[in-house]
Amino acid sequence: MQGFLGDNPFSAMTVIVAPAILTNAMSVLALGSGNRLARAIDRFRETARELERLEPSSPLREGRAKRVARLRTRAKLLLRAMKAFFAALGSFASTTIIAIFGTVLAALGRPGGAKIVAGLALALGAFGVLSLLYGCVLLVRDTRLAVEGLDEEADVLRDRGPVT
Repeated sequence: MQGFLGDNPFSAMTVIVAPAILTNAMSVLALGSGNRLARAIDRFRETARELERLEPSSPLREGRAKRVARLRTRAKLLLRAMKAFFAALGSFASTTIIAIFGTVLAALGRPGGAKIVAGLALALGAFGVLSLLYGCVLLVRDTRLAVEGLDEEADVLRDRGPVT
């Protein structure tokens, strides 16, 4: 009779390696999101200082206030993306450990326990994938806001005309 993971001894590796690779990918996404958040915060602080130095009647004030609001929104999106990526990271790391535990149970001839553990690993892995997708959607939204800001700044520069 074929066991829970089949007769192939490498089938256990397949179950373990996939979440391990996703754990590495999540680490890279979390790090990149952290860098993006730091840059947005730095830009926010710089723009807020510019806004404080402007006179209340300055025509630039509205544009700077708009930029501050956009950067604040971006920072919130990036923080939520980081939370999602770290949740996915923890989920995939847990899935790897649980898959190893399930492999041991299967090797010990406990297919019922191995199936229960496999279901838990599947649920955690699915949660990780959903968290990954959610974080990616948030990153796309952040990127869209960043490009909108660039477009507005380019329009302002174009409207000013050539610098002489």
